[in-house]
Amino acid sequence: MGQSILQMKAFSLGIVFLIGALMIFDENIQKVVQGYRSRTTDDLAKVVKPLGDGWVVVPVFLGLSLLGSTLNNPTALELGVTTLKSLTASGISTGTLQMVFGRERPIKEKGSNSYNLFKGGGSFPSGHTSVAFTVATVLSQYYKTYGVVPVLSYSLAGLVGFSRVNDNKHFASDVVAGAVLGVVMTRWILQRRKRPKQGTPGTKTSLRILLLLTGISLEIWILPKQAVCQEPFSKSSVNLAGLRGLNPIPLAKDIERDSLAFVMAPARFTFKDWLITGMTLGGIGILMIFDEDLQESMQNHRSRATDEVSKIAKPFGDGKVAVPIFLGLSLVGGVLDRSSLKDFGATALDSLAVAGIFTEALKVAFGRARPIKGKGSGSYDPFSSRDSFPSGHTSVAFAMATDFSDQYKGHQAVPILSYSLAGLVGFSRINDNEHFASDVLAGAALGIATAKLVLRRHQNRRLSLVPQISEDHQGLAIHYRW
Repeated sequence: MGQSILQMKAFSLGIVFLIGALMIFDENIQKVVQGYRSRTTDDLAKVVKPLGDGWVVVPVFLGLSLLGSTLNNPTALELGVTTLKSLTASGISTGTLQMVFGRERPIKEKGSNSYNLFKGGGSFPSGHTSVAFTVATVLSQYYKTYGVVPVLSYSLAGLVGFSRVNDNKHFASDVVAGAVLGVVMTRWILQRRKRPKQGTPGTKTSLRILLLLTGISLEIWILPKQAVCQEPFSKSSVNLAGLRGLNPIPLAKDIERDSLAFVMAPARFTFKDWLITGMTLGGIGILMIFDEDLQESMQNHRSRATDEVSKIAKPFGDGKVAVPIFLGLSLVGGVLDRSSLKDFGATALDSLAVAGIFTEALKVAFGRARPIKGKGSGSYDPFSSRDSFPSGHTSVAFAMATDFSDQYKGHQAVPILSYSLAGLVGFSRINDNEHFASDVLAGAALGIATAKLVLRRHQNRRLSLVPQISEDHQGLAIHYRW
C-alpha cells in the first residue's frame, strides 16, 4: 500500500514538472505549430474537434444510457452512465481550474504568462482535450480485450488535443493538463465503480441524477448520497429533514417525467391550445422572413445606452445565475422549514431544466448561425455547433418570469416586473447581435410553455398521502401544500 502511494506521488510530481516545463516553452511550441499550419491540418482539426465537444459527447452517452434503460441492456446503461459520471467529474475539475487560473488563450496574443486569477479565461486546462481523454479512458477500460480500441481511442483523443493547438485555442501545456485531468478523474470514477459503497445510488438512479445535471447545465454540483434517505426513522430525523433541503433524486424524476409530458402534450391539446400554438409558430415564421431587416435596424440604432441596458439585463437570462438562485431558495426553505419556499425553488429548477433540455435540443436540430457571424438569417447546419435558434437566455428569463408570476400572482407588480425584465433579456440578445428576433420569440415561447406545464403538473402533486409515525399512533394523513 505504501509503495503504491509513493509511486502515485512520484507520478503526480512528474506530471507537474512536465506541465511546468511545457509552460516555459509554450510560446515557442505555439509558433512552430502555427508555422506548419495548413489547410490539411485545419481540415483534420475540424473533423476531430467534435469528439472533444461536450455538447456532442454528452447527448451521445445520455442517449446510450436511456436506450440501455429502455431495452434493459445493462452493458449499454452502465457504459453510458459511467461515461457521464466521468465527464461530470472531469468537467467540474476543468471548469474550476479554468476559472481559478484565468489563463488567456493564445489567439488573444497576450503571451503564455497572461493570467487573470478567478476571472476566467478558459485556456488552462483544455476542456475539449479533457472530454476526449475521458471518453478514451472509459472505452479503453470497457473494451480492453480489443487491443485496437485503446489505440484508436487515445489516438483520436490525441488528435483532439492537437486540434486545440493547431486552431490557436490552447497552449501545449493546456492540452497536456486537460489530458491528464481527463484520465485521472475517469480512473477515479472507474475505481469507485469497482468498489461500490453501501447505500450509494444504483445505475438507474445515477442516470436520473445525471439527467438533472445535464438539463440545468450546472458546472459545479454537490450531490448528497442516497444513503441519507435510508436512515431509520426517528424524531431527530424529522428535524434534520429540513436541513437536507433539495433532494436531487425526486427532482430528477420530476424533470424526467415533465420532459416526457412536454413531448406528449400535443396529444392532449384543446382547440385553444392549438390556436395559441399555431399563432406562436406563425409569428416565429413571419419574424424569420424579416429577421435580417429587423437585425439591421436594431444594429443601426445601437448605442452606448442600449449596450448598458443589455449588460444589466443579460444576467437575468443566464442559467449560471438563475440555477444557484433557485437552488439557494430551495435550500434556505429546507433549513428554515418553509415548505412553500423549498417547493418554489424545486419547481423553478424543474422548469429551467425542462426548458434547457428542449432549448438545447432545438439548437442542435436547427444549427442556425448567429447574426454576429454575418452569414444571414437563412444559414442552417443541423446537428452542428451553431446555436442561435432558439435563444437560451430568453428561454431561461421567461421560464423564471412565469415561475415568479405564478408564485406571487397576488401581487400585480410581480408579473409586470418579471416579464418586463424577461423582455429586456430578449432585447439584449438582439442588441448584442447574438440572436435574431425569431430566436428570441421562440425562446420566450419555449420558456413560458415549459414553465406552465411544470407548474400545472406540480400543482396536481400538492395533494398527497403522508405516513404519520409516532410513539402513540401510526397511520396516514392527507397532506395539501399551498
